[in-house]
Amino acid sequence: QMTRLRFEKRIREKLNIHFGLSAGAFFRRQMVGFVFTSVSFYEGRLTAYNGGTGVVFEYRGMDITRKLYELLLPEFRQAGIEKCVLEVLTTNEAAIQAYRKIGFEVTKSFSCFRLSKENYEQQYFAFPLIARVAEGLLSDYDAISTEMPSYLDSSSALSHNLANEEKIEIRVDGELAGYAIYQQETGRLSRFGIAPKFRRQGYGRMLMDYIYQDTGYKEITVLNVDNSSQEMIRSLEGLGFEKQLMQFEMQMDIQPKLM
Repeated sequence: QMTRLRFEKRIREKLNIHFGLSAGAFFRRQMVGFVFTSVSFYEGRLTAYNGGTGVVFEYRGMDITRKLYELLLPEFRQAGIEKCVLEVLTTNEAAIQAYRKIGFEVTKSFSCFRLSKENYEQQYFAFPLIARVAEGLLSDYDAISTEMPSYLDSSSALSHNLANEEKIEIRVDGELAGYAIYQQETGRLSRFGIAPKFRRQGYGRMLMDYIYQDTGYKEITVLNVDNSSQEMIRSLEGLGFEKQLMQFEMQMDIQPKLM
């Protein structure tokens, strides 16, 4: 369970919430709804990411989320934001329909994975090829990755929290063969990649064994793997990860695309 301190840290650093572009709904001085917004570049465009939406149960069905977006959209446009992005559970039909009414459309489907102790058998216990790095070069990691991460784990958004993430690399004769970015405290794996020429040589297993050991044998979670990235999904399942849930990414353009 997330503590208040961890929640506040996540809001400030991992989600990088922009409170000046967030909004709340109030009744008799009590907050009854909110939309938290993070702003960063995603897919080459300045993006407002929905870092959290909530409506008090008694006030649901009153279009509070839509009204909050009506309030926020002019502010987004004035700030130069070009599109809005959010994620929603594929089973949450009510939320999906509510977001469609606002103008969002489904753009991707994601799977979320968990690696439990019961499904994992460690193979490596010494890691001479793995180096912990203080400043991971996200541009180098992007260069060897063939999968596009979701908003929160994109290089632009991840850079806000990189100081709180562990970065490890495997280099072979000086060449980057693989990397991983993860949160030691929670077991959350933010980014993970093996260069194409080094795949199917055990480097993915080596990185995962290191993370598993370094996190104190916690469950490892991977969020929002694009379902079109079948090679990544097969790799995770081959390591023992199990699919836990699925989400849709939904987007809404609010500025015309520049040609």
